[in-house]
Amino acid sequence: MKKRNHNHHEAFTSFSGPLDHGAEVFTQKMFKHSQSKTQEVWDDIKKTRQEKMVAIKSRSRKEGLNRN
Repeated sequence: MKKRNHNHHEAFTSFSGPLDHGAEVFTQKMFKHSQSKTQEVWDDIKKTRQEKMVAIKSRSRKEGLNRN
């Protein structure tokens, strides 16, 4: 039985880029899409937080007026 001597490290480091231009474009578009979706989520969170604060303040004012 012969022992095979393969240099696996060489096989994996000799290629470092995407398979083709289409794959590169797809990866870039998906990255931009995920970044914009993350920003939309944060914007929604901020908006919801502001709406809650306004509701709490207005409720506090109403309760203050009802006490007088």
